[in-house]
This record gives sequence, structure tokens and C-alpha cells, in this order.
Amino acid sequence: MKYEYKTEPRNYQRRALQKMVQVERGALWLPMRAGKTKIAVDWASFLSLSRDVTRVLVLTHTVTTLGVWRAEFDKHCPVDYSIGIQEVPEEGHTLEVLILNIQRVFDRERVGKSWQPAKSEMLYDWDPDMLIIDEATCVGDPSAIQTIRTYRLVQDLGIRYILELTGTPVHRK
Repeated sequence: MKYEYKTEPRNYQRRALQKMVQVERGALWLPMRAGKTKIAVDWASFLSLSRDVTRVLVLTHTVTTLGVWRAEFDKHCPVDYSIGIQEVPEEGHTLEVLILNIQRVFDRERVGKSWQPAKSEMLYDWDPDMLIIDEATCVGDPSAIQTIRTYRLVQDLGIRYILELTGTPVHRK
């Protein structure tokens, strides 16, 4: 399938996307400001056109990057999309995108005198087809609640397409 870019990629972004379309799971370890987000948007767009991916969950590590992701979808996504969970999806939108802080993959419930993590019913009901984890190093500690809950979400829902993004290993050598 020939993919039509909305914004022309750099050569290494084009090569990365060519590799990503051949797999279901991958990671992009590129330096900061190298365009990892553009590659992720293009991969989600390609999958929506070729493999029936309709819902993309983007997990970010900070609240400040939520707006960055929105802007990047506006800038680079060649398919019709909507951001957020729509009661009734807008007609003609190929892709629904939900961008959340990574700590929102679980809710909290009161157990005795303390709060415990609980399944996020909203995410389970929404049932994403694809997961993008921005700064994937934030889910690197296997004992962290957000790591455990992200893993369970993937396992419980059978999320097929997963992309991890990080620049941390690059700048720390």
C-alpha cells in the first residue's frame, strides 16, 4: 500500500516507518527533537488505513505533553481523526485518539483507610487497538503501579500494536 504523508518525513523517519509497518510492536530510541512523534502519528495513520486500527491510546509521562501530541496529530495525520472519547464518533473519522497521562491507566478506590489502584473502566470500555507510550522509560520499573497497570491493560484487552518512544537511552549514552 502506498502511504501519502501529510508532511514530508526526513529520510530516517521514512526508513523507521518502513520498518514499523512490518511489525506489530516496536520501540523508537531516537534523540530528543528527532521526530519520534511524527513517526508514531504516521504509523497510527498507516495502520488505520491498512489494518483496521480505529482507536489509538497515547500515554504520556507529563501533562504538558498532552497539547504537544494534539498539535502533532493536527500537523502530521493524513486521515480524519478525533481526539478524546466521543459519545457518538463523528461521521467519516477513521481514527479515534485518546491522549492521557500515564497515571490515568488506573483509577483509585478506597480500601480501608488507604487508596488502592483499580481498573480504569473507561479505558477498558473504550478498548484501544493501538498503544503508544511516550517516554517509555516511565514504565520501566516492573514494581511501579503504572507499569503493572499498563501491562495488565495490554494483556486484558489484547492490544495488538504497541510503540514505545524514548530519547533517554540516547542522551545518556
